[in-house]
Amino acid sequence: MFHVQDGLYFGRTPEGRVLIRKTTTAHADAPVLFEQVVDADAWASVVATVLAFGETSMTFDMARWFQTGFPGR
Repeated sequence: MFHVQDGLYFGRTPEGRVLIRKTTTAHADAPVLFEQVVDADAWASVVATVLAFGETSMTFDMARWFQTGFPGR
């Protein structure tokens, strides 16, 4: 999982979902305060929303393709 800061982690599941985990510290064995799995469409919407262009159908599609794999793969 990718550690952002202060025990906040993100990781991709094999199904293309995103696991978000918050722990008390950045240590691997720290107690978990929060854990949520977000589906690929919701994650793509989050990513597209924070892009400089904002969320459009194009930025959403691009974010989803990067998360789940390009069509035809």
